[in-house]
Amino acid sequence: KCVKHWPRDVEDWRKDTASMSFEEQGAYCAMLDTYYASEGPLPNDKQAIYRLTGAMRKKDQTAIDKVLARGLFHDNDGMLHNKRADLEIKKYQVFCEDQRRRRLGIKK
Repeated sequence: KCVKHWPRDVEDWRKDTASMSFEEQGAYCAMLDTYYASEGPLPNDKQAIYRLTGAMRKKDQTAIDKVLARGLFHDNDGMLHNKRADLEIKKYQVFCEDQRRRRLGIKK
């Protein structure tokens, strides 16, 4: 269980990050990497996000805070979801299940 890569549409990325600083873009990328690696949402706890993303310096934590303030993640039952990441993870999981069924000779 771990998305090995995540699709990054350059146009969407630029649209979503056009007004972000370089540090904020890095924070957003680290947050998405963490999200995809766990195939699920981030905890709605800044300290936990700092730890999970390696944001140990105040400057990095401030960048995380600014990304969170942009509304790119939404709270659902105490977890922070990203709509695009949830969609991509679901597509990946369906693909993996299809591959598993194919290997086992199971028809849909």
